[in-house]
Amino acid sequence: MMKRLLIVIAVLSSIHAWAQQGIKFEETLNWEQIKAKAKKENSYIFIDAYATWCVPCKEMSAKIFSKQEIGDFYNKNFINVAIQFDRKSTDNKRIKEWYNDAEKIKDNFKILAYPTYLYFNPNGELVYKIVGANYDPTSFLENSKLALDPKTQYPTLKDQFVNGKRDTAFLATLIKAGINSSDMKSLPTFINSYLKSQTNLLTKQNIIYIFYGTQSTTDFGFETLQKHSEAIDSVIGKGFSRKTVNRLIFNETVFPMLKTNAVIKNYGGGMVDYQGDLNKSVDWQTVSNLVKNKFPDRLEEVNRFSKTLYYQWAEDWTKYAEVVSEYLEKNPNQLNPDELSDYTEVIFQFSNDSSQLQKAESWSKLSMASKGTDPIRYKVINTRLMYKNGKKAEAITQMQSVIDSLGQTSGQLVDEVNKMKNNEKTWF
Repeated sequence: MMKRLLIVIAVLSSIHAWAQQGIKFEETLNWEQIKAKAKKENSYIFIDAYATWCVPCKEMSAKIFSKQEIGDFYNKNFINVAIQFDRKSTDNKRIKEWYNDAEKIKDNFKILAYPTYLYFNPNGELVYKIVGANYDPTSFLENSKLALDPKTQYPTLKDQFVNGKRDTAFLATLIKAGINSSDMKSLPTFINSYLKSQTNLLTKQNIIYIFYGTQSTTDFGFETLQKHSEAIDSVIGKGFSRKTVNRLIFNETVFPMLKTNAVIKNYGGGMVDYQGDLNKSVDWQTVSNLVKNKFPDRLEEVNRFSKTLYYQWAEDWTKYAEVVSEYLEKNPNQLNPDELSDYTEVIFQFSNDSSQLQKAESWSKLSMASKGTDPIRYKVINTRLMYKNGKKAEAITQMQSVIDSLGQTSGQLVDEVNKMKNNEKTWF
């Protein structure tokens, strides 16, 4: 009996020792209390922002946060907090108590992917941000140390910019920190300053800066997007330049006429939220005249961009399909297959009208016949439309061929083909 007891104690002790050697996370205080404690103790705060479905989050917890050297550094320098950002019915009381704070932190600090790691100074200011997993302990630790160095902290860098610092190396560091912090409001100012000093705007790095920093028609990169679309698209992706130019013209010229109390929230990485109340009596002729006066060569494209977005908000799928069809008739080779697939996917998901679905299936065939960058996606969307249009056997055969080509035995496509076999919905 004593021997068994000693074995149990030994096992428990080893588990406890393993837990102690890694990062110790705060398990009792709420967000306001943590910030108060940090200020009182002059301590930094580390937030591990994770979701239960996020595999890299779990791997970071098991492979990196459990290590002695990582635990020593974080436990010495930070109040550590692990926050779950999704919600499950099985969540315990502690996780539920953090729901509201998690939502605020997500919005305030623009958490768009998991894992995300946030670092705050003792005053509660975000000074550093890491997005994504890093399974190299040494690299992760070195990156973490930057959060404590005022020279690499974002607020310090911003202050230096305000005070007139403009050398190229500094601006590159500032821009990188701004991108990491998802500070979409400030990035155009920093990037415009940087690009003005460049003799070659078409380096890979400068094109990436144009991607992040061009948020209005007055930004330095807007003209470059129009003049050098092929070079930029070769780095960012085909159709990016044209779509971005259309979107920026739409944002400034058209959007205020489509919604009242119109507000645009830019979260970065192409994620934009158009807020406001839908105007149900848009004067499209006035809209066209405004665009024509400012950007005559973009009239047709901006009209298409504007109307498809508007009719999607209005859930008027008849008008939506008409706009795409009319544009394709006039400009059969202008829409890139990715953009066309976006339109096709919308009709598949939301329309139940047979004529619209048949149109969308014909669009999907155009994407499949193209030399686009994502042939698997084009084929999958075509398969989905065949199924919704009643071509069950063909759809199952084609979807199975996609699954076989990918070597998959589970996942979304396998689930979809099983639903097709059982005559179940595969759309929203």
